[in-house]
Amino acid sequence: MLGLFNRPADGGAVSALKAAPFIRGLTEHLQKLSEAEWLRLLLRLREFRLIAPESRHDAEMLDAHPLVREHFGQKLREKYREAWLEGNNRLYEHYKSIAKEYPDTIEEMIPLYHAVAHGCQAGRYQEAAEEVYAKRILRRDEHFSWKKLGAFGADLAAISRVFDPPWSQPVAGLRDDWKAWVLSMAGFILLALGRLK
Repeated sequence: MLGLFNRPADGGAVSALKAAPFIRGLTEHLQKLSEAEWLRLLLRLREFRLIAPESRHDAEMLDAHPLVREHFGQKLREKYREAWLEGNNRLYEHYKSIAKEYPDTIEEMIPLYHAVAHGCQAGRYQEAAEEVYAKRILRRDEHFSWKKLGAFGADLAAISRVFDPPWSQPVAGLRDDWKAWVLSMAGFILLALGRLK
């Protein structure tokens, strides 16, 4: 499960992945575990140092070394493609649902940035770009995340998800008009950050 993340996994996201119905190739064995068995499993993984020690600040947060997350993420993507897509789809829906409709601070905006990342990894490029990034993060022509929060770096990370390879070709999953739009957005953000070249 931690292979789906590029950061520590919060308890809500882990619960969204563990929720019924199970995800074949990812969570079917977890559905049968009681809460005590789940905690014992986490303890064993911590003993083997496959996941990080329990956080003093958030006991439900799960993390692993970035190389461990990357390794298992790659294996999941390659061998269990459907589980990869469904896991990211659940995380996309989870993060969209927990965020305020129109966040006012960068902290409140973080779940929407996570939603864009997971939506793109689930293959929902058009929806993630249009319904989350443009509508809720930028607030369309208001460009809220730039003008009010100065979140150019976070926006660049979000919009990078709709390019393959980065900055030269928008993914095929976008409509042609949105391909032009993301190219112009990427150009503007890169220019603002002094990275246009």
